[in-house]
Amino acid sequence: MESAGSLRHPTHEHELIRRELWKECSVVCSLCRFRFSGPTYRCLGCRFFLDESCASTEPPFQIQHPFHPEHPLTLEGTSDRPLYRCGSCRFRLDVMIAIATLPASAEREMILHIGHPHLLTSFHTNTTLSETCKLCREKIHQGKFYGCSRGCMFLLHQQCAELPPEILHHPFHPQHSLTLEDFQWGSEFKCEACSRAGYPGPGYSCSECDVRFHVHCAAWALPSRDHQAEIEHFSHQHKLRTLHQKESISELKCAVCRDGISGEVQYCYKCRFFLHKTCGDQELPREIMVHPLHPMHPLILQLKPTCNDNDQGSWSKSHKYFRRDNAPIIFRCKESCRFSLDTKCALRVLEEGLVAEIQHSAHGHPLELLIMHSYKCDACQKGLAGLTYSCKIHKCTFKMHISCAKLPLKLQHPLHPSHPLLLNTALSKEGFICSLCRKKSRGFSFSCTDCWFYLDIVCATKRPTFKHPRHEHHLARFSSSCPASLTGDKQQCNSCGKDCGYWDTPEYYGCLSCNFNLHGYCLLDLPRTVQHECHPYHPLVLFDKFVLGRPDDQYCDNCEEIRNPDHGVYRCEECWYTVHIDCVLQPVRTLFPVITNCLAQKQIIIYTIS
Repeated sequence: MESAGSLRHPTHEHELIRRELWKECSVVCSLCRFRFSGPTYRCLGCRFFLDESCASTEPPFQIQHPFHPEHPLTLEGTSDRPLYRCGSCRFRLDVMIAIATLPASAEREMILHIGHPHLLTSFHTNTTLSETCKLCREKIHQGKFYGCSRGCMFLLHQQCAELPPEILHHPFHPQHSLTLEDFQWGSEFKCEACSRAGYPGPGYSCSECDVRFHVHCAAWALPSRDHQAEIEHFSHQHKLRTLHQKESISELKCAVCRDGISGEVQYCYKCRFFLHKTCGDQELPREIMVHPLHPMHPLILQLKPTCNDNDQGSWSKSHKYFRRDNAPIIFRCKESCRFSLDTKCALRVLEEGLVAEIQHSAHGHPLELLIMHSYKCDACQKGLAGLTYSCKIHKCTFKMHISCAKLPLKLQHPLHPSHPLLLNTALSKEGFICSLCRKKSRGFSFSCTDCWFYLDIVCATKRPTFKHPRHEHHLARFSSSCPASLTGDKQQCNSCGKDCGYWDTPEYYGCLSCNFNLHGYCLLDLPRTVQHECHPYHPLVLFDKFVLGRPDDQYCDNCEEIRNPDHGVYRCEECWYTVHIDCVLQPVRTLFPVITNCLAQKQIIIYTIS
């Protein structure tokens, strides 16, 4: 029986009631598997939802499907995900996939693909499916696609199925052709484009160089996957195409900034030439009259031909500075000094107002600006990469980051609010123990000698985690190896009284000055209101406790088990729908970044909406 507000649908055994979801709530349709909000048909006894489009679609009760031609398939609507099942064997098929892959016999086209041993049949879908293409890993969208004729659920977009078996002069590897092959189990590899591990299945490889690429990494730069107009850029002799690269590819460098390509990219299909769109849109000066690193002569922008460039260059020394030999765009001396700089380094010096030489209070010799790698900063003890201040004296090894050279002499730090911290640049072999991370350091420190409080540069420049309403000072994050006291003694949580920093509660938060500590799960409060699929029509509000009728007869409306009337609940203020907190939220051992109203006088666990 069907009424204006109810529906009997062949994909579910119970009656479905039409309801309007709460405006900030969304649920997953049990048929198409996509999230939606607004009107829904739902089962009051099960977590079964249909959006209006799927509710108006009535799949046939029985079908003869090409994925399983041996037996008919019958619609089974007894679960939260309707399926077509075979009564004679264990074959089953998702309803939406089954409907989308029922073409007329005249529309069928059969192909054989290297990535699958069976014939693939062409299909057409008017909607986006929840299944993904086996090559590009994207969802099967509207239009033509291919699927295994034997029901292996091997699906391909049309454009992925039609990828060429061989690619000549690919921009990632232009010197040799790339061949599409099926990588078997055990043939592990690293993709030369994204540097991520490869997996069994189709991929492109070069037999001469033993390099391999994921199909989706190789395919995104092909003309067939790029429908945008070509553009001209002053830095390159060929026209460039524009596309979007989702994942950063560190092995391929932008011609301007020399960072790995990602996001909107402009590239030459004929050469190994790439530009971030932001770098390509940047107005580069054709000439720098006075540069701090080479003030005696102007620097001019030089464009180097890159066609058939088979590598990305190597580090070499040019005067005192380092640059990429094959960087396509550089600034070089207008005269004959053989001085050159990458555009990134040349422009950074100008933008930040850096000078070629400084005299720093931490060191007795003058420091000059160089580009260095594989060294350690004497101030923060971290690695150096790029522009660096280094001692000019040949036998002196003192070096420091530009940021460390700009450290203030005095610091008012929230972890030690009672006194200012002074910068101590004296280096000693004995070093000191940082009061925050409890690690030994031989670098600079910010210290209060009256309180024996020391912070290394990394901890001093790192802001405390947050300000909590239960304490007047900022709280910092600690682990079991970093006791939150200057003495290193065992600490107790000021909320529950249990010890902090043990294996079951390794992370906690504390104030060094006051010896105030909180476990992670004692730290945050439960959200005042939540939205949840168990009651998607109205928000659920947190109550300290709720009793309706006899105290010994209180039930959770979700799991239908008895609940303790003295414990907190989430309740709908319009429907009186009442549930356990654990039915709505899942306890986790990590922080949930929401601070809201709390249940007073109770030990709180951190929860996340399930």
